[in-house]
Amino acid sequence: MTFRSKMVTLVSGVSLFTVSVFPAYASTTIPTIVEASDTTILSTPKIEITTADKALQTKPEVILESLNELGNPEPGTYVTVKDMSDAKKVVFQGRTDENGTVKFTSVASDEFLKKSIGNVADIVYEVFFVVPGGEVTRKVLSVPHIKDPSKVDSFDQKVLEKTRDKKVSVKATKAKDISNKQALSSESTSNIQPLGTVGTCDILMDGYKRCTTAAQDYSVSTKVGSVNVGSGEQVDFNLTSSAKISLAAGYKLDSNPFSPSGSVSLSADTSTSVDYSFGGTCAYFGSTLYCDTARNVYAMYQYHYEQTKLYRYDVLQRTEETVTPIGLVGGSTEYSYTQDSNNARPVSSVIANSYGPYFSVYNKSTGSSSTTKSYKSERTYGLAFTVNTPVGAFQGSATTQYANSHTIKWYVPSVSTTTFYHYDYSTNGGSYYVTH
Repeated sequence: MTFRSKMVTLVSGVSLFTVSVFPAYASTTIPTIVEASDTTILSTPKIEITTADKALQTKPEVILESLNELGNPEPGTYVTVKDMSDAKKVVFQGRTDENGTVKFTSVASDEFLKKSIGNVADIVYEVFFVVPGGEVTRKVLSVPHIKDPSKVDSFDQKVLEKTRDKKVSVKATKAKDISNKQALSSESTSNIQPLGTVGTCDILMDGYKRCTTAAQDYSVSTKVGSVNVGSGEQVDFNLTSSAKISLAAGYKLDSNPFSPSGSVSLSADTSTSVDYSFGGTCAYFGSTLYCDTARNVYAMYQYHYEQTKLYRYDVLQRTEETVTPIGLVGGSTEYSYTQDSNNARPVSSVIANSYGPYFSVYNKSTGSSSTTKSYKSERTYGLAFTVNTPVGAFQGSATTQYANSHTIKWYVPSVSTTTFYHYDYSTNGGSYYVTH
C-alpha cells in the first residue's frame, strides 16, 4: 500500500479471507473469497442542501435532553459531559431546565486541530444523565470541527452541519433500590459539585463517581466500503470530507458479554478525503472461480477501551467495560473479497435491461470509456471491526453515510477485448454490480 497526500493505492494481493497487500507478481495464488452478508438501507433519503443551510459552526452547540419513562421532559436531571478526544476530562456539568434540556457547546483546542490527521476532526463525548436519586445513563456522541475552512468547500461544510448530532435524548431512569441511597432531590443548581476529576475518578454529581481501573487504545481496520469490480477493471474509490462512518460502541456489564450500545459518527477524512485505487481480480469461492467480485475497503479507526467502577457515596454499584470509537487513524492495507450472486447474471439479461439501466466500461483500440457513480443510500456492514479487549472481543458494525459524499470511478487501464457491464439491481443507488 502506498500513501500519497490524496491517494492510497491498493494492488491485488494474496491470502485467505482478509488479506494484506502484496504486489501481484509476488505469487500466482488466487485469493479465496467469502459470501457477502452486508445490507443496503434503501430508504435513506438523499441529503438535500439549500442556500439557506448553514456551514459548520466553529463552536457547534448540542442540546442534551432527559425524558422520563413516558417520554415527558425530566427537569433537574444532572448532566456531565466528558471529552474523550481533546481535553480527555470532564468539560461540562449542569442540570436540565423545565423542558428537560440543557445546552452544551463543543470547543476544539488549537493543539487538537493541529494534530488531527485530516481537515475534519471529530471530538467524541461521553454524556452521563442522572435523575436525582436515580441511575446513571451513558450516551456517546461526536461533534465535527474543521481545521482549515478554506480547504473544505461550502457544500461539504453544510453537509457536516446538517448531518451532525444536534440533539441527544435519553430516557433516564429512577432506580428502585440504590445501595446506601441518600437522595438529594431538593438539591439546588447552586449546590452542584465542581468540575473535574478526583484521581482517576470523574465526579458525576448526586453522589456518583466513575473510576477508571483499566484503559487501552486500539487501532483497528474497519470496513468502510465495498465495490463490485471485474478482473481487468480499475476503481478509484473516494470518500469526501463530508463522508461519515457510524461505528457501533460496545458495553459490557459485570460478567456479561459485550453488546452494542449506541454508535459514534466519525469522519472519513485523512487529507481532503480518503481515496483508494485498486483493480479487480479473479478469486475462488469453494471450487468455483469468479472474476466479477466485490472488493471490501477498510480504514484504520481508533477505539478506546475502559474498565470502570461506578460508586455512589463510595459504595460500588457496578463494574462496566466500554469500547468507544474515538477517531480516524488513516488508511488501511487490509482488504477482502466477497462473492455476490448478482455479479453472475448473464450479460444478455443486463443488456436487455432486465435489472434496470446499465453502463459499460471498456478500453479497446477504437476508444475507451469510464463511468463515475455515487451510492445514494447508506450501507451497513456487519462485523466491520473486532476489538480484542482484555475481557473479550467486541465485534461491531459500521454504517457508511454515502449520500453526496463519495464517488466511485470504474475504468479499464489497458487495451482489452473485454467489456464490463454494471447495473443497480435495486434501482435505487444501493449498489452497482458487475458482469462481463
